[in-house]
Amino acid sequence: VPRDVTAAAWGLYAEAEVLLVLGTSLAVFSGYRFVHRARREALPVALVTLGPTRADGHVACRIDHPLADVVPELTRRLAATPAPGVGP
Repeated sequence: VPRDVTAAAWGLYAEAEVLLVLGTSLAVFSGYRFVHRARREALPVALVTLGPTRADGHVACRIDHPLADVVPELTRRLAATPAPGVGP
């Protein structure tokens, strides 16, 4: 993974309240290191993918379902839910 992409990802991670991992087995360390760090820092991890992953024992929420079904519904629900401290 190019350094600038990795740096941008870590920048987003630093602002996150939860780590959402989509569509990977996390077999390579480039992705798994985000889960590993989240676990060390007690940041909740949600995982959506098919089949087992190396992070299965380290996530707060795991959905074993196709992304094509889950992501549109997740997007709809998140768009309908105001962020904490936002709204009337």
